Amino acid sequence: MEGQKLLVIGLDGATFDLIRPWAEAGDLPFFTRMLREGAHAPLRTVPNTDTAPAWTTFATGLNPARHGLFHELSWTADRRTLRPMRGSDREGTPFWKYASDAGREVLAVNVPFSYPAERIQGVMLAGVDAPGPHAEGFCQPPEALAEIERHVGTYRINSNISMAIKEGRPEQGLADAYAVGELHTKVISHLMAQRPWDLAVVVYSIPDEMEHFFWRQMAQGKGPQRDAIRDGYRWVDRRIAQLYEQAGPGTTLLVMSDHGFGPICATPEFLAGWLAEQGFLRYQQPSSQGWQQRLVKAAYQQVRHLPEQHKQALRQWLPGLRNRVESDVRFAGIDWAATTAFAGASPWEIWVSTRGREPQGIVAPGAEYEQVVGRLLAALREWRDPASGQPRLRAAYRREDVYHGPHIQRAPDITLEWNMDVAPDAARLPGNVSLFDADHQPNGVFLALGPGIAPGASLPAASLADVAPTILHILGVQPEVPLDGRALAELLEP
Repeated sequence: MEGQKLLVIGLDGATFDLIRPWAEAGDLPFFTRMLREGAHAPLRTVPNTDTAPAWTTFATGLNPARHGLFHELSWTADRRTLRPMRGSDREGTPFWKYASDAGREVLAVNVPFSYPAERIQGVMLAGVDAPGPHAEGFCQPPEALAEIERHVGTYRINSNISMAIKEGRPEQGLADAYAVGELHTKVISHLMAQRPWDLAVVVYSIPDEMEHFFWRQMAQGKGPQRDAIRDGYRWVDRRIAQLYEQAGPGTTLLVMSDHGFGPICATPEFLAGWLAEQGFLRYQQPSSQGWQQRLVKAAYQQVRHLPEQHKQALRQWLPGLRNRVESDVRFAGIDWAATTAFAGASPWEIWVSTRGREPQGIVAPGAEYEQVVGRLLAALREWRDPASGQPRLRAAYRREDVYHGPHIQRAPDITLEWNMDVAPDAARLPGNVSLFDADHQPNGVFLALGPGIAPGASLPAASLADVAPTILHILGVQPEVPLDGRALAELLEP
């Protein structure tokens, strides 16, 4: 609506599975208020739950086959190397640009996969895909960053929690995560206080960071960081309340997450092992692997155990080498002449080794391709956990079932949805070098409060693609092209 102020807060990885019981226990007073006085719905994320396509669907209201990002990493043209994706790879217009073009004043801080920042009517600081806060294009207008840093200190994009945990310093990692979160709060708060605005957006990564590393301690109720995730949600609860109070009466609040969270179910290596057991993927005998392959694998194993600061130095000295080496190692030893399907960079995806698409693909497009996909789906339906006998998967989808758009040929051939009830021991999952206890799951959160929101309204389900159309509807802005999502009218007052 014309003249409406809208505050949008993104919480990476937030889940109702934790919010609801902790709100009922009195730990999250502002979430409790949103659940009682506002509107809410579980928010179904993109098919593979990956960060890059999820936040890009949030921004554009388009599914990945229309905006073009399917994963944080994407194949290069020769299909040999996985390269990191950025906002510049996106197609489609984000809601903040639509709002700015319609004359709205916009503030946006730390939205993932938004680099380079768009020129908007207002201020924008890009997110985690940026090479650094002082890289060209990180902030628009460029001079705004210096003014921000004079008031809040040196800007940082993300914390060092992962490095600290790998080095056995979890408490320092937690402190650093909170420090970066406080910095982002100061930035958006400063901008809201100093500049006119109609739309303000900020994204916090704290839920995701805590859940990845401390889920098992939380679930077991023991360990020095068993309360870390709950404390992280308490911190977020207070910051949402703080920013909403600062925004003032007449402001509508939307809180959302890009995906949910739960016990880690698989890694690409785990999926590759199953494909090999089923005969879809074949490996060469070690004696037939070239000396270069063996050397790269041995060197990679050594580098993985280096201190994190040494790894960061290598990334700076040899940019691009990491992605090439990881690609070589991930696919090293595969006998492509006998492989019909393989796992890519995500445990949610299976690729058919299709002739003409893969450099050494052997499956002919058409009838043979359909036969392989059919065999895969049949085998996946029969996949059981050996201990419990329960299905490993909740579902397996052909790409045409979950994607549509001009980039569908870049989508994986089969997308998996894992059964969290049979999650294996995270410590024993092959390839779990990040030491994750938990990982992304399909259902995120959507909550709304304030003018224009129907009190007490709820939906059994909504889509991440619905967020951008809902934001634009509240602001009274019309997108230039039809979006895949829709405005959640059931949660809004007539």
